[in-house]
Amino acid sequence: MAKGTVPSELLQINLCPPAEGHHSCATGFSHRMTLLYRIRTHFVGRVATLALATAFSAILSLALLPLATRVLQASDYGTYALLMSIVTLVSTAMDGGASLLLPARYGPAFASERGRIFVSVALIAGVGASIVGLFLASLWIWQHRVFSNQAIPLVTIAITAIIIPMRAVTSISITAFSVTGRSLAIAAQMASQAVLVFLGTLVALFGISMGGVSLFIGAACGQFAALCVCLLVLWYHNELSSPSRHWFRHA
Repeated sequence: MAKGTVPSELLQINLCPPAEGHHSCATGFSHRMTLLYRIRTHFVGRVATLALATAFSAILSLALLPLATRVLQASDYGTYALLMSIVTLVSTAMDGGASLLLPARYGPAFASERGRIFVSVALIAGVGASIVGLFLASLWIWQHRVFSNQAIPLVTIAITAIIIPMRAVTSISITAFSVTGRSLAIAAQMASQAVLVFLGTLVALFGISMGGVSLFIGAACGQFAALCVCLLVLWYHNELSSPSRHWFRHA
């Protein structure tokens, strides 16, 4: 080999691959940036959708407050806050294991299997919440026999007992929609619930003159609307099915 010449092997190694390497690196970087942009856009869109639904619900609640306070008293709101706290506590406790089962199993499952999971968990939660609601009504009846001057009417207790299982099922549906990234479905539940609470309370308060019971009628209408949206979304995605013993055991 002559002095100062470059071996042919080195020439073969250094020819063209740098250009190809730079092209592949640029392509990979472009794909990564596109993926990050899509993730960021999807995340921002979900947050914006839920924020708009939350703002809409808050606006309707604030609009209802000055209208309801013309008729209702502080004791009515105190009774409403007490019983709704019971509803929240029971619906959270009677979730049928959804808080643990759905994040781990619901998302990766097929549509038919998702239906079995949801119906099985919702059935357990609904039955358990209904039992608690019946117990609450029985407790009121027992106290009414002992103490005749009950401040809370029976119709209020009855509506609360109906709200409890509906709230339990809708809470499970929110968990299922969160796992599958269906923020639009959650926003639809929030918006429809806010509208029905607003309209139901006004109709019961000024149209039927139900007094403090109007708050519970509005809450029941709102929970029913959220439950209907839940069933419609699951039906649209073919995720309604019969319950399964397998998921009963897991729940």
